[in-house]
Order: sequence, then C-alpha cells, then structure tokens
Amino acid sequence: MRWENSYLQSILDQMAITDFSLHSIGVITTRLKRPDIFTVFLIDICIEGAVNIISLVPKHLQKLVHSMALYHLDFDDAYQYTAADEHGFVLVSFDTDFDRTPLKRMTPKQAR
Repeated sequence: MRWENSYLQSILDQMAITDFSLHSIGVITTRLKRPDIFTVFLIDICIEGAVNIISLVPKHLQKLVHSMALYHLDFDDAYQYTAADEHGFVLVSFDTDFDRTPLKRMTPKQAR
C-alpha cells in the first residue's frame, strides 16, 4: 500500500467519493486513452486506500431534482450535494456553487 504510515492513510476511511465522480474519472481517462491511470486510481484510492464509494438510491434522486431548483445547481453538483447530505459527509471542493446550500463546503486546504 502506497499510503502506509502517512497522514493520508489516517484519514482515508473518513473520505468518500460518489459513484458519479468515480464513473466520470473512468470516462475521462478512457477518452484520454489512459485506462491504466483509472486502474491505478482504483487500486490506490478505492481498493487499497479504503475511500468510501457512496451512491444515491431512487428516493434520493427526487431530492436531487428538488436541490437543483432550490439551490440553482446543475445535475452533477446536485448529485454531490445530495450524496454528501444523505450520507453525512462534508463537501470538499473548489466549486463555489455549493456555498448556496445549507451544507456549504470546505476547500481542500481547509480540509487538511
């Protein structure tokens, strides 16, 4: 495991990525003709790293649509917001669109 005895290893079990983001990374790396990067990412972060993968069930998708209208979010931001809200995670992002939501957000620097 690459992250042994590091600060990152100590917080990995507190971190999560949505299935939406995970699949998006797969799509991007495939379009770049670099599926090997996706494989390394999966191993480092999700398999050996133990980052939680979270998803939304159909009843949460209704909340997603409501959040799009209420907070003026696009679909992917609403997905991240709803997933964080439903699973009790803090949003860590540079995207200021989340500042319109009750969850707000932390920048990566603030999350350190």
